[in-house]
Amino acid sequence: MVNLSGVLRVQLKNKGIITSLFIDSILLKFNNNKSCITTRRHVNILVNYLQNNGFPIEQLKLKIRRQEEVLHSLISNVKQLLLKIKGFNKNLYPCCLFTYSCLLRPHQEIGLLKWEDFSDDLSYIKLGGNEVKSKCNRIVPVPSYIKEILVKGRQDYNMFSETA
Repeated sequence: MVNLSGVLRVQLKNKGIITSLFIDSILLKFNNNKSCITTRRHVNILVNYLQNNGFPIEQLKLKIRRQEEVLHSLISNVKQLLLKIKGFNKNLYPCCLFTYSCLLRPHQEIGLLKWEDFSDDLSYIKLGGNEVKSKCNRIVPVPSYIKEILVKGRQDYNMFSETA
């Protein structure tokens, strides 16, 4: 990471002005679009501050680079893929089923599921606002093909780790 304020300070001391060409040269060093965009945002803050305080500095002229979107290919046979996952990892399989069928997020919503989050007959999952990204309470139905593979454990245990 470049010390942007230090680079601008040295340029201002040596040349007496910071040109847009100099600022653009800082940004053009980045090959990664995300790094370039983040650095541009930081440089913009410094440039605006310097302009507001009477320092001789030109406005940025370099346009931001947009990240190119990549269209991922469709999975032609989801059932076959899920069977491969089932053979690979016993915990990953239900996680994928919950993600694909119930539209739950893998890290917070699925990974932290406890058996107390399920109804007694395992037909739905109750998630409190503190357990989901949207901060809204959710009740999610569980399809029958997922219910068939679930073996309910202790209420206060995580469904994957079987620990409290």
